[in-house]
Amino acid sequence: MELRQLRYFVAVARTLSFTKAAAELNIAQPPLSRQVANLEAELGVGLFERSPRGIKLTPAGALLVERANEILEKVERTTREVAAFNKERRRMFKIGFDLSLLYGRAPRIFRYLRESYAEYDFEYAEVASADQVRAVRNGEIDLALGLTLLVDDQVEQIVLRNEQLMLALAIGHPAFRGRDQPIKLSEVSNETLILYDERALGGPRHPVIRFIEHVGFTPANTMTISGLAAALGLVAAGVGISIVPARALLMRGQDICFAPLAEDGASSPVVATTLRGTNGEIVAGILAEVDRLTRFDLSSSIRTIL
Repeated sequence: MELRQLRYFVAVARTLSFTKAAAELNIAQPPLSRQVANLEAELGVGLFERSPRGIKLTPAGALLVERANEILEKVERTTREVAAFNKERRRMFKIGFDLSLLYGRAPRIFRYLRESYAEYDFEYAEVASADQVRAVRNGEIDLALGLTLLVDDQVEQIVLRNEQLMLALAIGHPAFRGRDQPIKLSEVSNETLILYDERALGGPRHPVIRFIEHVGFTPANTMTISGLAAALGLVAAGVGISIVPARALLMRGQDICFAPLAEDGASSPVVATTLRGTNGEIVAGILAEVDRLTRFDLSSSIRTIL
């Protein structure tokens, strides 16, 4: 079995047409058909069912498509990794991230980048969302993953996804009726609202501040704590309630209730920030991987959020 045969077979399987696959591979159709036939003969099994209406994969062909894609991907990755031993080609690439994103898809994004861009040496640094634009602009980091949208001519920001905001309450709170039962903010207006990430709370760009201003919610009291984990700890202690991103379910789900908010607009952006006109390939790769992970998680009934 040759790599060339696998590439030819995958092209035919993807297009379900020898004619289209030959055009895509820039070869004549007879040698393409011959290589696929040789592959079938070597394996001793038919890979395609042929009929006047066209072709379709056999069960054996469907299995081989999956394995062939894995093999070709590993070959490509190995080629890149071996070539990357040429140190003159390697480049340092520093990623800043908001700490709370480590509870979502960020670790899988970091793994994807290491496996897909072996020509880079990646470094990582915790950088608060409020500080990320400045850090990118000053060259301290090459790319940031955070939660804050800011207007700045020197940087480009791409919203990777909008994450649902949830209401966090202590176990046994009377307003909680179930994880899938929305709660109106008017039902908890007599509570202390615990805000977090003090550096990002100075303006309406913080997603929680923007949301409560959008819906016109005024809590009885507010308090500000340094970070999301601390805010969740105070919620668990019964000090108050908090409006948090959905990934908080993975941070502390044993002694806190989480419920959706009934009001519209309860979402928070997850943002990639880089200098304008740079790192387009990596950002495009991250977007594609986020889309792939989203589809995978939905098919697996997983609800983690980047």
